[in-house]
Amino acid sequence: MLATRRVAHRVVARDRGRLRREATARPRGVTHRYIGVDVGGTFTDIAYLDGSGRLWQAKSPSRPDDPVQGVLDAVDALAAAIGTLARSLLESCDRFAHGSTIGTNALLTRRGPGVAFLTTAGFRDTLAMRRGHRDNVWAFREPDPAPLVPRHRRIGIRERIDAKGGVIEQLREDDVEHACAEAAADGVTSFAIGFLFGYLNPVHEERAAEIVRARVPGAFVTISSGVVAAIGEYDRFSTTVVNAFVGPTVGTYLRDLETALSAGGLRGPIVIAQSSGGLADLATGRALPASLALSGPAAGVAAARWQANALATENVISVDMGGTSFDVAVVANGRIATRHDAQVGGHHIALPMVDVHTIGTGGGSLARVDRGGFLRVGPEGAGSVPGPAGYGRGGRRPTVTDANLVVGRLRDGMRLPGGVVLRRDLALAAIGQHVAQPLVRSIEDAAIGILAVATAQMADAMRIMTVERGLDPRNFTLLAVGGAAPQHVSDLARALGATRAYVPSTASVFCAQGMLSADIEWSAVHPVEGSLDQFEENALNRAIATLVGRGREALAAWLVGADGGRITATLDARYAGRHREFSLDLPNRPLAAEDATTLRQAFNQMSLDRFGHADPDATVEHTAVRVTLAIPSPRLTVAAAASGDRSAGAESRRRVVFAGGAIDEVRVVPGRRLADGDCLDGPAMVEDAFTTTVLLPGDRLRVDATGGYLVEIGS
Repeated sequence: MLATRRVAHRVVARDRGRLRREATARPRGVTHRYIGVDVGGTFTDIAYLDGSGRLWQAKSPSRPDDPVQGVLDAVDALAAAIGTLARSLLESCDRFAHGSTIGTNALLTRRGPGVAFLTTAGFRDTLAMRRGHRDNVWAFREPDPAPLVPRHRRIGIRERIDAKGGVIEQLREDDVEHACAEAAADGVTSFAIGFLFGYLNPVHEERAAEIVRARVPGAFVTISSGVVAAIGEYDRFSTTVVNAFVGPTVGTYLRDLETALSAGGLRGPIVIAQSSGGLADLATGRALPASLALSGPAAGVAAARWQANALATENVISVDMGGTSFDVAVVANGRIATRHDAQVGGHHIALPMVDVHTIGTGGGSLARVDRGGFLRVGPEGAGSVPGPAGYGRGGRRPTVTDANLVVGRLRDGMRLPGGVVLRRDLALAAIGQHVAQPLVRSIEDAAIGILAVATAQMADAMRIMTVERGLDPRNFTLLAVGGAAPQHVSDLARALGATRAYVPSTASVFCAQGMLSADIEWSAVHPVEGSLDQFEENALNRAIATLVGRGREALAAWLVGADGGRITATLDARYAGRHREFSLDLPNRPLAAEDATTLRQAFNQMSLDRFGHADPDATVEHTAVRVTLAIPSPRLTVAAAASGDRSAGAESRRRVVFAGGAIDEVRVVPGRRLADGDCLDGPAMVEDAFTTTVLLPGDRLRVDATGGYLVEIGS
């Protein structure tokens, strides 16, 4: 078994050399061997693409107390599933891709190092004032989260840059030195530096960082112009502080992970999943850990786009239900929606992120009856330990998983990864005590109620990502991924009016699979202020060229072939005097004067689609250009699934309670028995190693060549 060992840390240059070898060493026609690992709140998922194109999957319980060991446990589980040694598996791996919630958890729990924020004198309260308005205008009594840096550690520095980047007042270096001494005495080990208009002229931020590094050796130091070079001091400052807050924690984790995997035999490079859905090297992950906030879910969205292509459709709603959360993302017209104004734990992060809406409704979400007698589900969860009551690990409070176990959607005695055996008697006791008795209902009625509340919450989340964005969910295929989503796929499809759903054969490790096909990406933003009325295409072209040059230089340090990468550019635009921005796609050529009209039309259409209103006569101003360079990963080709093994377990029938109290003896089929082209009519269930797919009456399931399930939803 692999174990965490302390060996000499090797420089990041080694990983860059590995990436170069990956790009050139594999003979043409031979499939790469990739591993993808996604650490979730309950389970750690691992996917492996072997040299023949076969996709392997495994799961193991997450280890919040020792996340590195949790990754190694997943590697052990995968090796056991394949029938090989973990060391042999790692030694043959060409690339190890990883997504983790380490930084996100640090933000949500506010467990991080002491951070100091050095900013322009007079602006230290920007973090507390935020954008000057409530994010939810109706939440009168809901306070904003406290800044990650307390006020006494937000230190004003005398300096000033004007709105055009000119120096009005030179940096007072003695102020910086005094701030270093004061912060170090207070136990600060991480520094965020953000000055007014620093994105236009970073000279003061860069000099202040030099002083901090000299005065506080070993401190983590990050500057706003190196994180988000864009207008909007609050968003820029907030992102920089987040980067400083999670930086030491993420850096230590990545260092320990690299050490442990190297000791275990890994020779290929380690790459990290970014919130944008692309992959980056370890150096980027350490320097810009705020870009990893949605690391795992973003990789799942990248896999959703790949799956949409495989299904010959451009419109997919991806719903990922794991143990702790429910993530919704949309692929519309073949494109993934992204944003750069997301929040994590109430803290704004102005970096490119896949547009994912997350709610605290997962298989491990706790059900309770509140003081008003209303049934609530989530957001609090049971975690991997003790987990749902039915896990038999000491949990006493009921969860969504317990409700599925009580109504028969999950089998009593089913074995889960990590040696867990589901126990219906424990689930009955937990729901009886905490839900059925307070509501004066039968235990089965209470379980149905838990599932109904969970379904309603998930359906609302899906509407936010579709209907509220001007998209008709009836025109989309529902993609059910995560260990728990296939149990609810038919309910969710009916709630939205969708007529088709798909459950991949790798549904329970879908985010890990996404890391196998994700591209290597570099992205950055450059401020360019102007308007479409007085279009200065030459200034925009120069900014784009500057970013492309920087990106090619960065990618060239990672792997050979950067010049052949895909370049995409967007323009941040808004109506003059308003703060709501849209990103406009720019053509893949130098901009010309006549492009201003096309961009204006596109902006007005986006406003109309999103808000039902456009102002064609208003001035449209732009604030920045964004450029992404992507080096495509080798095309993921999954080998066809083997023919069904008719001797793989026996079919059975199980008593299942449906909504409204209807009871039926439902056909239960082991997934291994099904082959390409097989069909199954609901009500029925398909039990696979890590998932159970539930078909309601009227549904029809057909197995495809990869072992996935295409479900036609009944009326």
